[in-house]
Amino acid sequence: VEIYETANEDLRGQRGVVVEVRSIAHRLYIVRLLRDGSLRPLKQSAMRLLSLLQAVRLTEDHKPSLERERQRIEALGGVVESNAAATAAAAGEEERQRSISKNSPGRAARVAGVATSRSFGGSPAARRLLGTIPDIYHYTLDPSSDVFMVMASDGVWDVLDDQAVVDLVWEQVSSFHDHRLPVEYLLKTAADSVLEAALEKGSLDNLTCLIVLLSSRF
Repeated sequence: VEIYETANEDLRGQRGVVVEVRSIAHRLYIVRLLRDGSLRPLKQSAMRLLSLLQAVRLTEDHKPSLERERQRIEALGGVVESNAAATAAAAGEEERQRSISKNSPGRAARVAGVATSRSFGGSPAARRLLGTIPDIYHYTLDPSSDVFMVMASDGVWDVLDDQAVVDLVWEQVSSFHDHRLPVEYLLKTAADSVLEAALEKGSLDNLTCLIVLLSSRF
């Protein structure tokens, strides 16, 4: 939980774990602070769950594995294959089984003959398989509920779901009101935690994460 409403400025924004229900009638709980392990009695109204924020997907990944993209590529005579299958074929029969066994969520689909969707070089036959029409989305921001936006590369989204990323970022950004920590530090720490989590999950693609703080009203 996070201590949200309190007259003690030193406690606001601090995170902890509920270890005891002191009074159900008065909704009083005992919380162990992660900062120093101290125990504090707090009412339910003073706390909120770290997972309070709900992830909202703003875009749809433009990948060959997307059904409409797969259909477009195949209609042009292209072939969509998994990176694991391509790796196995390149490795030869001797390494085939070992390569396939290494398949992980970080190995996304790709177009045969085209290394990445950014490869505009190569033969005209390969270039015609690349989509050139961008997906454009419009959203109206709500300062009362939209706290931050995460922009990250495939290496993150291939292995982490949206809510997991939001929870990782919120764990850091929720300390915004602890004035001893500059917001730049919190955002960098949050981005680093996302990248580290993706690495731990076995991501094999490029890893980039940018966080835009939209509102401090939380």
